[in-house]
Amino acid sequence: MRSRYRILVGLVLAFALIAAACGDDDSAGDTTTTAAATEDTTTTTEAMEETTTTAAAETTTTEAAASDALVVWADESRSPAIIAIAPAFEEATGVAIEVVQKDFGAIRDEAIQLIPTGEGPDVFIGAHDWTGPLSDAGVVAPMNDLPAGTAGDFFDPSLTAFTLGGSLYALPFQMEGIAMWMNTTLAATTDAPATFEDLTTLCDSVLSGDQACIALPGGADAADAYHMFPFQSAFGGSIFTFDPAAGYTADTAGIDEAESIAGVDFMAGLVEAGYIPSYNYGNAQEAFQQGDALFWMTGPWARGDAETGAANSGFEFQVISIPTMEGNTPRPFFGAQGIYLSSQTTQELVAKTFIYDYLATPEVQQALYEADPRLPANKTVAEVVSSDPIVAAFTQSIANGQPMPNIPQMTGDVWDSWGAAMLQVRNGESDPTTALTAAGEQINGLIGA
Repeated sequence: MRSRYRILVGLVLAFALIAAACGDDDSAGDTTTTAAATEDTTTTTEAMEETTTTAAAETTTTEAAASDALVVWADESRSPAIIAIAPAFEEATGVAIEVVQKDFGAIRDEAIQLIPTGEGPDVFIGAHDWTGPLSDAGVVAPMNDLPAGTAGDFFDPSLTAFTLGGSLYALPFQMEGIAMWMNTTLAATTDAPATFEDLTTLCDSVLSGDQACIALPGGADAADAYHMFPFQSAFGGSIFTFDPAAGYTADTAGIDEAESIAGVDFMAGLVEAGYIPSYNYGNAQEAFQQGDALFWMTGPWARGDAETGAANSGFEFQVISIPTMEGNTPRPFFGAQGIYLSSQTTQELVAKTFIYDYLATPEVQQALYEADPRLPANKTVAEVVSSDPIVAAFTQSIANGQPMPNIPQMTGDVWDSWGAAMLQVRNGESDPTTALTAAGEQINGLIGA
């Protein structure tokens, strides 16, 4: 089943060569070379030259057509894993892989800008919450023909994250979500608090002076609704209406509803009582690294920072799920990263062969995980790394969570309005009802509700 695209590509290339044999001899004089996708980007240099093969400087047009490079955009950490499989792919299909290294944060906007002009990639990596804007711009193609056996290799939440309007728009390789890093040396225990009442009791018993109970980003000078969402969601709140089966519906904003306000009011009580200082992300990281915060509420991307802090400051840590709040389980946002297919690619079968038969394999998924060890979307890789307690803890957090909105209405302006309201509450400048009601009205105006 998984090899069907490889077979189809072989047939396409065979027909191309037959056509060349029957064509006019004059065409043999035409030449072509493989060029970079854009003039303002850099490709991997020596490593790429050793592991990929481009079309010869002088070749017939038909030969060139059969070997035009498949252009892949990836960031610095994932490029080596993709480059490593290029020789095997080229040997099997006759098509070279050209990896264009990009800053991850620039990929979405450049894809929207360049794909319609024919200057963009055939395949590119990206975050699941880009799905709405990319689909709205018409630059990504659905992958509804993903072989059933392949789909079953991935966790459902990772596939749901890339699903919009009933269509799957990317093959996932990674997930991430918020949990709590716990300084077990400072706590003098490895017993994880099950409730926030247990958590605050622990803080009261072991902390002194300027030590922080919960280092939570989203205060001081930096709006960060993402990190504070578990408080809203624990009481049933959300930014838009969310159904686990159908995804998000942006008929109206949801942050000014009673459930959201109740969750933020719970958080505000912790702020007022001194359990949550007014930290931005940098403040929170520094406090935990220096051993001055019992808990740090953030994601798996902070593993290296936590390990560095523990080594330098002499403490041990673990990762735990966010405790319940008045009997309610928090639902932190989770995100996914995956591989998108350009809607304008002229090599759809080749691109799908690369995605379905190569990038989807456990070996490549493992390499992508090792390049940036967050949480694997592939079940086989997850099993391999399941003995890692940090991976296991964040996996549990995702099981409790919900995906960040991937719909077009979730714009930067919506994030800004929501974040500003939460920042006002964190800094004691507004009460939850006033701040969230005003933000709800503003967001409804933004989405035309």
